[in-house]
Amino acid sequence: MRTQTFALLMVVSAAAAASGQEAAPKDATLAALDALPTIGGRIALPESAPEGRPRYRPDSSFYAVPTDGKGAHGTVYEIGRVDGVLYRIGDDFSASVGTGAHATFADLDALAWDISCFSDDMEGVTACGLSWGAFLFMRTSSGTRSVGIGGGSKAYPGSEMAIKIDDAPPIRWPENAPPRNAAADRIIGAMKAGQSALTRWYDWPGNSAQDRRFEIHGLARALAVQEWALTQAAAKAGHKMKATTP
Repeated sequence: MRTQTFALLMVVSAAAAASGQEAAPKDATLAALDALPTIGGRIALPESAPEGRPRYRPDSSFYAVPTDGKGAHGTVYEIGRVDGVLYRIGDDFSASVGTGAHATFADLDALAWDISCFSDDMEGVTACGLSWGAFLFMRTSSGTRSVGIGGGSKAYPGSEMAIKIDDAPPIRWPENAPPRNAAADRIIGAMKAGQSALTRWYDWPGNSAQDRRFEIHGLARALAVQEWALTQAAAKAGHKMKATTP
């Protein structure tokens, strides 16, 4: 989602006005968003969720991006703010979550926690990954949690991965044995209490250390959106959920 160009569109509320109903009050940021003109032929939807679409927050808005010039649309995004943090959720429950109250809508394409979900019908499992840079926290409908470093790139076989949270000693593991379940929960717990993290992994074929430091902001909210997205994506796929909360 970070690579997608996302235009801010005006929410259509004419139906509510015609019926004499007042729209639910929004904060100043969302009110400013609603006042923007429609851009580039893109279309906006009424504030009610599209039929059959789960809604993360009752005060959110929905925007659609057309795939052609005839009004057909592709992804429908829910966009809003909760606890001061901006979020955007797509049709497939992939999402971007801002890193704090200072984040803007433009930051959702560049400086945000990214959530991507997929389902494996052969195994009967749905998974949603939460990532920032090279860091990845994966959780599945079967209850498995794991932490990885590398951003999806191929790591050098037999190399080490590590994360350092604030000034605590680094947590290290072999690239082929990522921390899982309780071990992954301990890392997430330390991150929730921390301010910054430094990740390291070794690339293939150069075997060069790839370091990246990032500030830990908005993680608690991003974890909540990840849990909600996993629940919705699993239900859509018909996969049973085993409740786990890191």
